[in-house]
Amino acid sequence: MLMNARRSLGFALALLSAMGFALNVVCVSLVFEHGGNIHAVNVVRPWFFLLCLVVLSLLRGDRRSLPPPQRYASLFLGLVLCVEIYAVHSAIWFIPVGLAILIMYTYPIVVTLAASALARQAPSARLLAAVVVAFAGLALALHTPLDQLDWRGIALGALAALGMTLLVMVSERTMQGQSRMNVMIHTNLSACLVMLAIALSGLPLQWPQDLTGVLALAGSTSLYVFATFLLFIAISMIGPVRFSVIDNTAPVWAIVFGFVLLGESLGRLQYL
Repeated sequence: MLMNARRSLGFALALLSAMGFALNVVCVSLVFEHGGNIHAVNVVRPWFFLLCLVVLSLLRGDRRSLPPPQRYASLFLGLVLCVEIYAVHSAIWFIPVGLAILIMYTYPIVVTLAASALARQAPSARLLAAVVVAFAGLALALHTPLDQLDWRGIALGALAALGMTLLVMVSERTMQGQSRMNVMIHTNLSACLVMLAIALSGLPLQWPQDLTGVLALAGSTSLYVFATFLLFIAISMIGPVRFSVIDNTAPVWAIVFGFVLLGESLGRLQYL
């Protein structure tokens, strides 16, 4: 009974995480429209997340340290997170947004196959069907012409998919028997240092030019913290495979929020 309740809660948190990431995409698009750029967005989010985690950890009195293997794995996850973020945003310079997202969200298939290989057992027919149906629905929702292919965009999209695969699989193993809070703190510390290096490298940090852009940046940052926090908790509760299948709904939620909040149009295939 407790196991079923835990699994149901994990499913709910995974869905909320997917919705949070989707709404975050809408906010980021508003930041771009009002003068900001991706470097500014990426510099702010991990530092704010790290601050929230440190304060929460102090309030909880969570002073447990991570053993070296888990510490290094957590720091590695921060690097993976940065690679995934920049890979998917760089891919859209070369291929349509829908295609870039579609390539990245092949990661649930990779996670399913990798988890089965590590467990040395074939995935169940029901699980494979769920993954294939989810991806097929995503392909319909993100319908995009395939005549605009560019190997650079495809490679970057595949790199983002690899990043997400490593993120969900390594984090699940790293959190086993350890404090989730400390894993997240180390992960974000690593991401903060990478983003600081990017900021100091001379890449332009363009901030929003009006109040709407500033509010969008604040909303994007808050949603990123909310969604990423739930991501780690959900993975620890239901595992990487189930999480990745539910996370496949994030692009669909982004389409829905874009329709409701930004007035974007939907085609027949997207409604289907």
